[in-house]
Amino acid sequence: FYYHIRGGQCLNQHSHITLATSDIVCYVGRDKHENEYLIKYGWPGDIWFHVDGLSSAHVYFRLKNVSIVDSIPIDDLPTESVYDMMQICKHNSISGCKLASVKMVYTPHSNLKKTFDMDSG
Repeated sequence: FYYHIRGGQCLNQHSHITLATSDIVCYVGRDKHENEYLIKYGWPGDIWFHVDGLSSAHVYFRLKNVSIVDSIPIDDLPTESVYDMMQICKHNSISGCKLASVKMVYTPHSNLKKTFDMDSG
């Protein structure tokens, strides 16, 4: 699937940066095998999204201009971009898409830790 993520003006100390849709790449794991692949090959600057407590796709936010990635903290990303990523994640959750609302978690990819004893996905 290919998704267009809305850009927008960054927040807080990075409000002088405006991201366009063309600056953003969205990766979505269709199943637990693709989720594993995305965990393995994600970049440190990627932002990982997941429905909390439910099975869901792993959704990654990546900026095409890698030099900007390190300069924009996760809390300063445009609200529209974060909203779009969360909607994609909810939509790609078998249980979550049927609920009125779900809790979401998101963190930089570098915070993810996968050990050999964990299940796939």
